[in-house]
Amino acid sequence: MISKHSSFLPSIYHNELLRTLQSFEFPWYFYKDSTHISDDKEKEWVDRTKELLESSGAKTTFGMAHSFFGTGQQPSSYWNLLRPMMYFIEDTLGIKCMDKIIRCKSSLLFNTTGEHTFNTPHVDHVDEPNYINILYYLNESDGDTVFFNEYFNGDLPERVTIKERSSPVENGLVVFDGHQYHASSNPINFQDRITINWSIKN
Repeated sequence: MISKHSSFLPSIYHNELLRTLQSFEFPWYFYKDSTHISDDKEKEWVDRTKELLESSGAKTTFGMAHSFFGTGQQPSSYWNLLRPMMYFIEDTLGIKCMDKIIRCKSSLLFNTTGEHTFNTPHVDHVDEPNYINILYYLNESDGDTVFFNEYFNGDLPERVTIKERSSPVENGLVVFDGHQYHASSNPINFQDRITINWSIKN
């Protein structure tokens, strides 16, 4: 079930996040595929993902990312800036975060496609049995998050069908089952789209 929340963080904290991630000093890292699919999967899986991409009418694009925290990796030097958000998630959403975070990362997409399409349909963690995603929209932008009817069940579906869309709302977020296929979209009317994505064990 997808739930949406607006005006999630206090404005002073939201503005600090926005100022930092939009600053010249913040380290963004380039990805050829904005969903990072090819980074940690075998070639067969990548080839089948490309077939899913084509059959769903998606059009992948490049993007930038920054990993704040991930299982088995050294936390980013900016992790302490994100840590307080855990307490708002726990207090407002009732979702326990401590010792349950799989990954926290930010993503940056640009106005590059010039058309209303979406990137690769995917789930974030195929090896996690039960988790939720919390997608936070940092800046004012467009570029829907597309949610599909299909859920990951150990294998890739032959195709995906759109269930609903979530339009970015600055300082808003959407919570959804981590096994639900979803996809980002590039902005059309704005220069960029910045999100922060939390994956948390359920």
